[in-house]
Amino acid sequence: MKKYVVLLFAALVFQRINAQVGVNADQSSPDASAMLDVKSANKGMLVPRMTNAQVNQVVSPATGLLVYQTDLAAGFYYYNGSSWGPITPAAPASSQVIYSNWNYASNLRDTAIDQSSVQVMDLAAPSLTSAMLNNATIQVFFTFGAGDFVLPYTSFAGGKVNTMSFIPQPGNILITRFTHDNSNAVPLSTLLQYRFVIIPGSTSVVNSVKPPNHPTLSNASSVPPAMH
Repeated sequence: MKKYVVLLFAALVFQRINAQVGVNADQSSPDASAMLDVKSANKGMLVPRMTNAQVNQVVSPATGLLVYQTDLAAGFYYYNGSSWGPITPAAPASSQVIYSNWNYASNLRDTAIDQSSVQVMDLAAPSLTSAMLNNATIQVFFTFGAGDFVLPYTSFAGGKVNTMSFIPQPGNILITRFTHDNSNAVPLSTLLQYRFVIIPGSTSVVNSVKPPNHPTLSNASSVPPAMH
C-alpha cells in the first residue's frame, strides 16, 4: 500500500511540474501559449533585483535569464549566451547627433533613377552607417548666395521647374537634381555647398521647437558646428 501511495504522490508532483501555471485572483486558466501566466489589474511582477557586481557573479547564467540591475546603468538586463546586456539600449545623448561642416559635393554625372533622368553628385558622409538608414532622421541643407535652403527644394532655376533632393547611402549622400520635363536640362551647380544633420532614431527632436543642442530641421542656421 505504501508503495502505491509513493507512486501516486510522484505522479501528482510530475503532473504539477509539467503543467501550465496561472497566477491570478480570478481563477482563470493560463494562456495556452504560456508556461507561466501572471494576471493582475493593480499589481506588477518583480524579477530578481541585483547590483552590477551581483549580476556578474551569477554562475553559468542561462541564455535569456532576466534580472533588474539596480546600480550603474539601471534597468532590465538579460543574458544573451555570452554576456549581459540591457533589453533596451539607452537613448543616445545629444552629443551623438552628427553635424557636418559645409562641404562641396563631387563627381557630377548623369544617371537614371526609376526611369527618370537625373544629375547626381556625391557628398561624403563617412559617419552615415547602414543602421542609421533604417532609423535615423537625416536632413541636408545647401547654401546659395546669402541664403540657406532645405532639401528637397523645387525652383524655376534654369528656366524649367526642377527639384533638388538627396538619397542617403552608407558613407555617402547622393545630391540629385531632376528637371520635371525629364530633360535633365538644368544641371547641378558645382559651386553649391552642403551640410547634413543625422539624428539617431531614439533621439527626440521637435521640428517646430529647438531643444538645447538640437537643430530646428527647417533652419540651417540653427545647426551647431560640426560634431563628427
